[in-house]
Amino acid sequence: MVGAFVSTGSRPSFASVPELAAAPAPTAATLMGSWSVSATAHWLEKKDLLAAADAARNNGFCGADLLEAEENMLVTDLRLTPFLARKIIKARDDFLGES
Repeated sequence: MVGAFVSTGSRPSFASVPELAAAPAPTAATLMGSWSVSATAHWLEKKDLLAAADAARNNGFCGADLLEAEENMLVTDLRLTPFLARKIIKARDDFLGES
């Protein structure tokens, strides 16, 4: 009986209370993949990638897009410089622990 009250004399105790397993911590990729456009832009700003943050806002670029981004896509679709695209990829990989 879960949570049943059992008398043990002077002090009550609960019998058969299951222990709750802790949920696993989300991975960096799961966190990034859940970011909104605004959260992605904010993260880029914190990384001092202001032009990239503006491009993210203007193009609806979210965390899921950042996870899939490749240099060529950032240059072609977001019209960023190759240098800035490489900085974004490096910041992303550092966040994900893939540096």
